[in-house]
Amino acid sequence: MPAASRQSSCGRAALRHVAEAQGRAGVAWRARIPRESQYRALSPNSNPTMKTLMAVLDSCWIKARVYHAI
Repeated sequence: MPAASRQSSCGRAALRHVAEAQGRAGVAWRARIPRESQYRALSPNSNPTMKTLMAVLDSCWIKARVYHAI
């Protein structure tokens, strides 16, 4: 498994744990996405959009910045 894939998988796992701790239904409601979409986006083999990830991060009160890699 490439390093980038492992890192994104670990990041989704960490975000999944935060969402579970805060209550997934509430996180999905605050992110304005269906709960099922949140489950799929944070599953180990998913490929979520940046929009979905940022919505979940924001609903968990996590601030993130995305930089363009050169």
